[in-house]
Amino acid sequence: MRLAFGEDVTVLHCTDPSIKGLRGRFVGESMKIFQLERGGRLISVPKSGSAILLEGSGEVLLCDEMVGRLEERLARGSRY
Repeated sequence: MRLAFGEDVTVLHCTDPSIKGLRGRFVGESMKIFQLERGGRLISVPKSGSAILLEGSGEVLLCDEMVGRLEERLARGSRY
């Protein structure tokens, strides 16, 4: 399964301990971070060293696999 914009996620692990356990809606990404919306605020989460739970499917996603630009990941055939 791919991570979809608007999907609800929970941060299971993060290099920033203040973000661990955070729940929010996936709203955007750049090469090294993804953004969650929570209560009208945007939270930036580093991809490297993070793991998230996709609430809809229960799947755990290791965000290290998401490092890089979306178009580059698609070109190399990445799952995410």
